[in-house]
Amino acid sequence: MTRRASAELVEIFSGIQGEGPLVGERQIFVRFAGCNLRCRFCDTPLARAASARFRAEQTPGERDFESLANPVTIPDALALVERLHEPKALHRSVSLTGGEPLLQADAVAAMLPGLRAMGLKTYLESNGTLPEALEAAMGELDYVAMDAKLPSATRQAPQWEAHRRFLLVCRDHRRDGLSIIVKTVVTDATPMSEVEQAAALVAETVPEASLVIQPVTPMEGIRAPGPGRVLAMQAAAKSRVADVRVIPQVHKFIGQR
Repeated sequence: MTRRASAELVEIFSGIQGEGPLVGERQIFVRFAGCNLRCRFCDTPLARAASARFRAEQTPGERDFESLANPVTIPDALALVERLHEPKALHRSVSLTGGEPLLQADAVAAMLPGLRAMGLKTYLESNGTLPEALEAAMGELDYVAMDAKLPSATRQAPQWEAHRRFLLVCRDHRRDGLSIIVKTVVTDATPMSEVEQAAALVAETVPEASLVIQPVTPMEGIRAPGPGRVLAMQAAAKSRVADVRVIPQVHKFIGQR
């Protein structure tokens, strides 16, 4: 793949990771523009398509954003990350998120060596539907966090086969130090069969992965399952996968993006 010299971004900022096993850790977020899905619970709709400009935080946590032009060159994007990486002890990793960052897989791959050179671990957040694009980045990633999209929650066509192929790429590139996380958002309409199918998929492909059941953050027309139902989902998943955790969107509780 020819590596892209520029990227279409939405924002670069410093914040806490609000989802999954790294919840509460401070990360630098690089949010890529564009998405190939339209999930009804999407909490970043502005990332669905590129715009003429993106915003970049100047001081970690201060939300003193400046507006910059898209596309941004890879060296310039790395420079924006580096200015947030101070003090060095504040961040251990960078989240490459979206939208769907693998729509710009060549740009992601081009950024990874520079991020690693800064001493930052790399954490890819993906909807798990572009397995071929994942191949471009696997050698430089420390974390792959894949969303398993349940039809009951997304109200879209099932993605099971794409997810299976995505996780097989993770399995085939498995190495020491690579952590694989599979997150699945559940609502009050999610049947147990979908949770069981997600767990079976993880057990088949990457049984060492962490499976995170994320009760949806309620919004208009979407409700989270009750506490008892969530515990039943976890119990069902743990019959197939050893590491199953229930973690909501913690950043939402404190009003942080």
